[in-house]
Amino acid sequence: MKKILYITIAIFFTAQMGCKKEPEKFKIKGRIMDGTTGQRFKGLTFTVHTKGGTANKIIGDLGSFTTNDSGDFEFLYEKIKGINSNSISIISNFMKFENLSINQNVEKVFYKSTIGRYIITCNCPNIKTSDTLFLEYARMSGVDLVRDIDTIVNVKNGDNFTYSRWPQESITLRWGINSNTFSWNYYQGNVNIINYLGTIRGKVTGDPIIDEFEIKY
Repeated sequence: MKKILYITIAIFFTAQMGCKKEPEKFKIKGRIMDGTTGQRFKGLTFTVHTKGGTANKIIGDLGSFTTNDSGDFEFLYEKIKGINSNSISIISNFMKFENLSINQNVEKVFYKSTIGRYIITCNCPNIKTSDTLFLEYARMSGVDLVRDIDTIVNVKNGDNFTYSRWPQESITLRWGINSNTFSWNYYQGNVNIINYLGTIRGKVTGDPIIDEFEIKY
């Protein structure tokens, strides 16, 4: 009987060891490319970090990966425990991609672009066809950033306008309806806005992503 008992105990512990649960893993998979030119970034090494805390700074290192000849990669990590981490960043010497979800599978194309585009939608139920929309925006002229003013007529509610900007970054736009709500002068060759109805602030993230902003009137 003792021999049978010993054998039973041994089988039990062997089974327990064999059924040990593997840690849960998650995958970040994708392609890294230039959204403007279509170039795929091959042979680039990225480090993968967790970010968090009150200052949302890097708090952990999950490892690294290198993109293949097609700009593709696949990175596995074990389930992140604790409450300090709130996002994942992948960082190289040339670019970084932030705010990836933790403990979730992510599969996407990561774009690093040289040009950003944005759409301005006119949410203007009160606008009349006789009104003129004035829109002040920035554009690149060679290496100089130039501020221009568009005058747009026959505007209808729901119309939108697409603009390009280099490089992608934070933008500030000012707008007004008719000359009594939008005026400007020139100071040392630069546009100086005196009177306007509203300001649009946002961040252009880069082609082929089009960011949307809205005028409400």
